[in-house]
Amino acid sequence: MQTTVYGGIAMLETVEARSGGQSLKDRLEAYERSLIEQALATTSGNQRQAAFHLGVLPTTLHEKMKRLGMIPKPARDARPETSGSATAA
Repeated sequence: MQTTVYGGIAMLETVEARSGGQSLKDRLEAYERSLIEQALATTSGNQRQAAFHLGVLPTTLHEKMKRLGMIPKPARDARPETSGSATAA
């Protein structure tokens, strides 16, 4: 591993110490998750209002939350069962 010296500071060691060894992607996802959690807390969980506060469309917020694992995937067993007999009203 090579360390670049800039202004008398070993940059590689400084960057690794600040990031805790996490990749840029991991750090950005953690920051994005934190911002979304703060917006949801501020709006009492209202996703539409949280999206407004974050400056994104509600659909964009929903997709980001899905990507970050903030929305649980529905369980296969949670689907309503359909029976072969339909009742006419």
